[in-house]
Amino acid sequence: MFRNKMLLGIVLVVSLGLLASSGWAMGKSPKNQKSGEVEKHQVNTQTGTKADIKEDSGVAEAKGTQTVAEVKKIQETSITKENQKEIVPQGIPNQSLNKSNSYHNSFYGFKIDYVGELEERSVSEVIVKLPQFEESQTSQSYVSISTDQRPFVDLPGTYGGRFYFNNDSISALLSNRYAIEHDTDTVNGLVFTKEYWLVYGGMGNWETIINCYTEHQGRYYVISLVHLFLSGRPGEVMNGKKISKQELIANGLKAAHDNNNKYVNAFNAMLSSFSISK
Repeated sequence: MFRNKMLLGIVLVVSLGLLASSGWAMGKSPKNQKSGEVEKHQVNTQTGTKADIKEDSGVAEAKGTQTVAEVKKIQETSITKENQKEIVPQGIPNQSLNKSNSYHNSFYGFKIDYVGELEERSVSEVIVKLPQFEESQTSQSYVSISTDQRPFVDLPGTYGGRFYFNNDSISALLSNRYAIEHDTDTVNGLVFTKEYWLVYGGMGNWETIINCYTEHQGRYYVISLVHLFLSGRPGEVMNGKKISKQELIANGLKAAHDNNNKYVNAFNAMLSSFSISK
């Protein structure tokens, strides 16, 4: 009898030991973790922190001393930012025409309102990169504001830089390659000569510029819109027929005169704001 009791006691002790090692003795029930379940580490009951928290969705990951509440806040913030989208007017993705900035050149005393990104290249030259008003735009349109002792048009692509108008003859580089139309505009008492330049660079490439300049106290102020108003090679087939150089030029001039064009509209608004205080 005594031997049987001892054997029974040994069996009970061994059984209890096995249960304790498997976690049942402490009241813990291990679970088989399935794929896709959220993996969490034990929370420290004294500090209320987690050593590591990983969500299966990848929204939040907290390390160090972040509390459970802080982790939840991070998750909520991440989701909120993800759902927020900037709403802008259709056709004007970057900024509205009625929200213009103002630039004042204290050295030469001129002032102009603008939309876009302004870059002051020198005390006598400012470039304004216009917003992308049209999704189909393939090149950067910009407005140049410069002052010089002589009037000019800037033709970096076809002429290699500024072409000054005091030349007695047209450069051989421009001979038989360009078309020009003259007009005038009066802005705040200043009379601007307004020219539409369309210069063919070959291979279907054109340099098209609305170039405006005025003289004030011995200096010329030049304001230009550089925008691609046309493209195409003379003689190529368009809409079932060959198009001539004259037809391409006519199309380009029509586009440059179109006040409904957002780039022309922005340029005219900038030009009309120009003033000189000296």
